[in-house]
Amino acid sequence: VASAGWGDSGAHKLDYAYWFGLFRVPLFTSEKRDHAHFCEDWHIWSAYVLIGLVVLHLVAALYHRVIKRDRVVARMVTGEAK
Repeated sequence: VASAGWGDSGAHKLDYAYWFGLFRVPLFTSEKRDHAHFCEDWHIWSAYVLIGLVVLHLVAALYHRVIKRDRVVARMVTGEAK
């Protein structure tokens, strides 16, 4: 996700290379609009996939906690064996 956003930022006229004004991030892409659109699309779709995986993980954790009551979440947090 981050590398696609980084690639997209290099194709814009605005200078996105300064990271919150703290330091300059080197850009590795040209100003070609085709490449920028590809990186932007890849950035957006991979962010949606990442959000979907986080939601799926949370649903699975709630399933084990509420429905199965098998203490999987507690074992992950505390590290204790069965």
